[in-house]
Amino acid sequence: MHDAIFERSFSKNEKRKLGVWAFLSCFLIGFTFCILLKAYYRGPLPFLDIQHSRNSAFKMLWVMGTSNDQQLRVENNTEKWDNRRQQARLTNSSEKSESYDREITVTSSTEKSDHHDEEAIRVTNSLQNSDDQEVTVTNSTEKLDNHEQEASVTNNTEKSDSHGKEARIMNSSEKSVQAIELKKIKPLLVPICNFSQSKSDFCEINDMDVRIHGNSSNIFIVSSSQLTKNISAEDGSWRIRPYARKGDLFAMGRVRELSLKPSAYSDGKEIPKCTKNHSVPGIVFSVGGYSGNSFHDFSDILIPLYITTRHLNGEVEFLVANASPWWLGKYRILLTALSKYDIIDIDRDQEIHCFRSMIAGLKAHSDFGFDSSSPGPDGIYSMPSFTRFIRNVYSLKRDTVITLKDGDNTKPRLLIMARKGTRAFVNLEELAAEARSLGYRVKVADASWNTEEVAQMVNSFDAMLAVHGAGLTNTLFLPQRAVVIQVVPLGLELVARYFYELPAKAMNLRYLEYKIAANESTLIDKYPIDHPVIRDPSIYGKQGWGVFKKIYLDAQNIRLDISKFRTTLLQALELLREQ
Repeated sequence: MHDAIFERSFSKNEKRKLGVWAFLSCFLIGFTFCILLKAYYRGPLPFLDIQHSRNSAFKMLWVMGTSNDQQLRVENNTEKWDNRRQQARLTNSSEKSESYDREITVTSSTEKSDHHDEEAIRVTNSLQNSDDQEVTVTNSTEKLDNHEQEASVTNNTEKSDSHGKEARIMNSSEKSVQAIELKKIKPLLVPICNFSQSKSDFCEINDMDVRIHGNSSNIFIVSSSQLTKNISAEDGSWRIRPYARKGDLFAMGRVRELSLKPSAYSDGKEIPKCTKNHSVPGIVFSVGGYSGNSFHDFSDILIPLYITTRHLNGEVEFLVANASPWWLGKYRILLTALSKYDIIDIDRDQEIHCFRSMIAGLKAHSDFGFDSSSPGPDGIYSMPSFTRFIRNVYSLKRDTVITLKDGDNTKPRLLIMARKGTRAFVNLEELAAEARSLGYRVKVADASWNTEEVAQMVNSFDAMLAVHGAGLTNTLFLPQRAVVIQVVPLGLELVARYFYELPAKAMNLRYLEYKIAANESTLIDKYPIDHPVIRDPSIYGKQGWGVFKKIYLDAQNIRLDISKFRTTLLQALELLREQ
């Protein structure tokens, strides 16, 4: 009776509203109850299938390469997990992976299979010829309520040819470069090509059937189960431009691109048969880029070629792309010292050359120099070793300079390198006259095309004076303990240091530097003294190399303050008197 009376006291619309509010009240009470109990939750509910979270958690990766510790770093954007800091250490069983809010450890080993879930990517690391290769993958996660989420995953992956590969996956919240999916990672590319170096890329193939058809830009790696196993067709080749200045897009645009293909991925075409077999390794490199500039000839080609081949003692064949007969002729003596065999011009050659070992690209350490931490056997990868090699190749007579003694009338010989274009001495004759008045025997010259003649000439001098530029590359031919004076134009202090100061000191030369003042630059004829071009060159450096180069390298000459520069010439004399 009371229920009926109560029911009649509400309209139909009011009863509907009352039901909705009752439902919402129950929902809020239940939700509050769950929130209060959440702090006591310590494990997964038994009815949850967590395996699905593996794919969603690692949906996107950010890839970046390292060179020193031979690691591949991958940063991962994961979905928001929890609003408190979570750490999980996962070691997966070959198919299932579980995740917990608390720290756990799960042991895993994967089976060998003919197909991987991951597809190969262009790997930027330097793992070579090691029994245990390590790949470090760094995941970048989103911050939630100012808590970073981290995970450490250690996988013991498939062993291939008795080489174990270990991967560690860790979270980080910074540094992202390029987005790709996790499934596209394949460690199988690691032993062949190294894309992690700052100056050059190279691919090293040992004890395999390697065939190069230069005219088609293809290098085939035949019958290699190590390579063809588990590689999808879309990832079955590597592309490389074999020139050691990979960060310079303009230079690399003038270098021929080559493709390295395992035989299973030859685009359905029949692998060409060998027409010429070789018993020594082959080295493929380009003389495109900035070849013809003496600095770049040595920095980008000849020093990297020395690093790559010196240990082979001439038992190596050179396969050259973008070959210029005049360039090969200019450095013929040096090239012959590194290889006992005729050079193969792969742009014009129609043969199918077959090798058991090959390196496509050149190994390089730094601009016009060597990495002192990697001296190689007997220190051959060092500037002193390279300059000894140069003196032997060109039969240079002087190993060291003269030592001046008090009362000795011997005059030291000073070579002033002249420039015909930019960064030239405006008052060159006045400079030479001042040097002669101080007791130098002076010769003014510019570098000629004939490298052998230049080497012989430079080696006969005790000191060299030059404005920052390619002429200072000829310091390679100076005898040890010679004096080098670099005149540094406005704005070029940093490049002067790295391109010529550090290499000169590494060659066991005595180095002096003269930084010109604003009134010694012809830029003062175009810009007022308080103009940013004069006052702060770094402003234009921030606008890009093209803008900076146009002002400070291409539009500046030097008008030395002779009375001021006299002090530097006297310092050079004092150095030559030292034992």
